[in-house]
Amino acid sequence: MDKIMAQMMEWGSKYVGDGAFFGMALVSCVFLYVTSQKDRRRLVYPILTSIALAMNPISISLLFSDMSYWRFLWMIPDGILIALFFVKMIKVCRAKKELVAAFVSFMLIIMITGTYVYGEGKFTKARTPDKLDRGVKAVCDVMLELDDHPRAIMRDKYLCEARQYSGDIKLYYGRNIHWYITFHDWTHSYYYKMLESRTPNYDKLLKLCVEEDLNFIVTYANKSIPENILEEYGFREITEKDNSLIYYRADES
Repeated sequence: MDKIMAQMMEWGSKYVGDGAFFGMALVSCVFLYVTSQKDRRRLVYPILTSIALAMNPISISLLFSDMSYWRFLWMIPDGILIALFFVKMIKVCRAKKELVAAFVSFMLIIMITGTYVYGEGKFTKARTPDKLDRGVKAVCDVMLELDDHPRAIMRDKYLCEARQYSGDIKLYYGRNIHWYITFHDWTHSYYYKMLESRTPNYDKLLKLCVEEDLNFIVTYANKSIPENILEEYGFREITEKDNSLIYYRADES
């Protein structure tokens, strides 16, 4: 329970931030509750129910223990609440001058309290139409040529984009290793750290592949798998792409 509470506090504080937008959302929620019975039923009550579940450690532990907690905070639609509040307030204005003044005021409030995301330098130029790394496509294409439904353990670089490129690729662990979507167990973390280490234990990794029926392993080009280990577990090197070595084990017929 203490772990859940700590997680709730950590992500709750990150979601609220400096409190400006969250405060406006609360004000908007109260306004909609008081002024509109229709909005109360279709918007306010569902949001309150979501908050009750998301901020309740008992429901989190019983119902949502396998999910990343911060995703539940998305059920509090700050932007929708604030936008609806502003629109309803502007509708109250009668004169054109009042309408313009209210609109400009609300726009200034959003601009002053918000964060200009394009000024942080965290964006990169898309190099392909689907915004996926060319290396991901090159590696995945090799796998898909050999198997219509590859089952793989892959280096960190491909974990987030491999299944974006093709849902036919099944990963032993994916982006959940970085706490996306679901929690990963200690076994996934153990093998992830092993593959990413300076000297991977390929005997254990290939043994895992056989036990879990994985037919591909993609590792770093400068960390090749010794031939004797490949032979022992029935793998062979296919090719090198994107500074990665791709190994394949044919399914037993």
